[in-house]
Amino acid sequence: MAHHSHSRIALRWVHWIKQLRWVVLGLWCVVIVLGATFGLKFLDITVSDFPAPAGSPSHASGQALLEYFPEQEGVLLETLLLQASADVTQPPLSTSLVAFYHAYAQSLTSNYGAYLKGPILSYYLLNAFTPELATPLLASDNTSTLFVVNYVHLPSDRENIAFIEFLLQEARRLLPDFGLAESVSPGLTGLGAFSVDITEGVKEDAARIDIYVLPLALLILAYVLHSLPLMLIPLLTITVTLLGQFLIMYPIAQHVDVVSFAPTVMASLSIAMGIDYSLFQLTRFMDGVAAGKDLFNAVCLMTESAGYIILVSGSTLCVSFLGLVFLPMEILRSLGLAASITILTALSVNLTLLPALLLVLGPALLAADAWMKRGWARGKAALWGRRGRRKGRRKGAGKGGWEAPLLEGATDKEDKEQRVWKKEEAMEENSEEMDDGGYDCDESAPLKKGCWLGLARFISHKPYGLGALLLLLALALPVAVQLKDMETSVEFDLMLPFGSGSYNTLETISSNYGGAGVVFPYKVIFIDSEDIFTPQSYAAMSHVLASLVESAPPLELMDVTGIMVLGGQEVSYAEMTAALNATVPTTRQFTLQTLRDTLVSSNGKATYATLTLTIDPYSSEGQAWIDTVRDILKGSESSSGLTLHLDGPAAVIHDAVGSVLSAFPTMISITLAVVFFLIGVAYRSIVAPLRSVLTIALTLTFVYGLAVCVYQWGAFDGLGLRALGQSGSLAWLPLVMCFSIIVGLGLDYDVFLVTRILEYRMEAHTDQGALVRGMVNTGHIITAAGIIMAVAFSGLLFSSELILNQTAFLLVVSVLLDTFVVRTFLVPILMTWSGAYTWWPRQRLPTPTKDLCPEEYM
Repeated sequence: MAHHSHSRIALRWVHWIKQLRWVVLGLWCVVIVLGATFGLKFLDITVSDFPAPAGSPSHASGQALLEYFPEQEGVLLETLLLQASADVTQPPLSTSLVAFYHAYAQSLTSNYGAYLKGPILSYYLLNAFTPELATPLLASDNTSTLFVVNYVHLPSDRENIAFIEFLLQEARRLLPDFGLAESVSPGLTGLGAFSVDITEGVKEDAARIDIYVLPLALLILAYVLHSLPLMLIPLLTITVTLLGQFLIMYPIAQHVDVVSFAPTVMASLSIAMGIDYSLFQLTRFMDGVAAGKDLFNAVCLMTESAGYIILVSGSTLCVSFLGLVFLPMEILRSLGLAASITILTALSVNLTLLPALLLVLGPALLAADAWMKRGWARGKAALWGRRGRRKGRRKGAGKGGWEAPLLEGATDKEDKEQRVWKKEEAMEENSEEMDDGGYDCDESAPLKKGCWLGLARFISHKPYGLGALLLLLALALPVAVQLKDMETSVEFDLMLPFGSGSYNTLETISSNYGGAGVVFPYKVIFIDSEDIFTPQSYAAMSHVLASLVESAPPLELMDVTGIMVLGGQEVSYAEMTAALNATVPTTRQFTLQTLRDTLVSSNGKATYATLTLTIDPYSSEGQAWIDTVRDILKGSESSSGLTLHLDGPAAVIHDAVGSVLSAFPTMISITLAVVFFLIGVAYRSIVAPLRSVLTIALTLTFVYGLAVCVYQWGAFDGLGLRALGQSGSLAWLPLVMCFSIIVGLGLDYDVFLVTRILEYRMEAHTDQGALVRGMVNTGHIITAAGIIMAVAFSGLLFSSELILNQTAFLLVVSVLLDTFVVRTFLVPILMTWSGAYTWWPRQRLPTPTKDLCPEEYM
């Protein structure tokens, strides 16, 4: 009979854990050792570059470039800016800069020559022989110049980051050797420099979270549990989850490309879900202890209730993350796989290690907790004296129960009897006020009076609940509809830390060199099936470029370099032929010969022209320009007889993000359908999962709509906070990445509340009684969980990167909305109105025999 109240599965599971507790602990100790030894190596084998989506235009252009210009495979570009206070083309400054260039090029060749593709390009290298190619590397006012480094990615991200850092550090080291320390300041920009600055920003954010946010979240957890010794449990489970997930990912990352920020996302999820799962389980365990259960039965109660909750919500969250695996972008596929492994690891740890730790350390932790509480009570008594003790007794009287003072003149036994008589009299007097007089009052677990009981009474009154529902919808829908105006962006100013060196350098180049296109050039690839260097093909290529200049502003002829255009002037077929046949070429003819040798494929069937835009290729205008140019090239293929491609890193991002956003609605539909199925199976109901999907959809639309109001319309500009200031658009990545997290956290709270309500309903409580009891007994836990999650994610609001600010905003708002609105008001209101149909078509619900006591009704 002692175990009769526990489900058979939970009983068998805990019994198995108890029998094998030392084996379980031993296995997880092995995971800790292996994780610390091998798992942490996973951090060094992630990658930051991914190919274009298969079948996309950028993938086709990449294949064409690889086929005809294999030496261009994987070539990346970094740009070193040398900003001076005088004319860099005039002595003595130019003399010193020439010497500096040769020393710098020699140093790079000595240290990283195997990864460099061609010479370090500079004005001083090119001006003597090809001045038309040198001019773009000189600022319009001659006060700065550019060095361009072409290279291939080093074997690992760590080595590549070291190389990027070397490019700038070596320039700073060498400048004083040539007397340039005061007169010239270097800056580095490019995709590699961006990656380094982003990585450094993430490290600073992680340190801030570790120092401030995580301890605060754990303190809140300790306050809710009312036990410092029990905090050892979540610290251990979170640590084991971190090491275990990295250990699993280590061999996977050796065969599958995993994005470089996946470990950061995994660590954040481990902490967030670890705290959530510990809170749910340990509060249920302490409920069992408070009810007088022995250690084994308290763990059984925890596993039957909270264990089932985290299993359902965790499984659903895992499936949600697996939805990312089906998106057409490697960066999100690897992220979805990594996040799913994190959830599975967290579930395994919390369903095996946590109960094993309680069964082994539980008596010692509870004894330490009791000792600390006794010490606290003695210290409080000593501090406040008799007055403090009287004040404590008065507080106990207000709470009722065994802490209330004795009735005047009564012994302890008489006092209890008189209280029972008074309670029975009150029940008889108020029995007519009860909705269903045929039900018995459940005196075994009287509800604590407080805000949660008052709120539950209010919501369970249908007219009041309906009014609250209409008010919530009236406030939420105008914000949610703003979702239709959402604009996404791939601009780097959203991803780079505020004031970062790489972005400031890019801004300087944009101002002094006619645009950011010099850092991120495009290639237009021309392919002829026979020979690209014929009068007909040459004329066709010239016509295509003329069409681009005419129809794709802001492109101008000055922005094009190829065998057909040089220095803003067209090169005719006759001029190019004459240059190639010249035995003593002029400077211009030598430049044309160089272009012919460099830009025409070895088989003579392809060539390319370089385009440098005056706008940022990653801006909204730059991304729209890609579509315009592709339309022109597609229309020109039939008339020219050539195969045409547009190639460039911005085009790859354009295709990748476009394919993800196109597939995102399908992913949302599939995820919500899976949620509906899994919740329906868990509760054997259609109404319950329908309510879950609807409330999650409301959370998503409201949060995304509010993000539009804040970041596109500037709704919070008056606060003066950069993290909540108007940015004109939303970064695309948080919108996709946060979806699964928002769904998962919403399900956590939904399942926790609804499962507890179902427990009471299965104990033969009425629908209203089960609802009220579920709200009262879970309200403070869900609130604490939401506050902990909000605190954990809010650390990113203080990040210097707008993309992380927007991520934090989406997560913090969704958690607070779920905590204080959806699970507190919306779900109980809908359950009140659905009544007995809440669980339809579930069978075998017991006939209600228990109800709230009269004083617990409105």
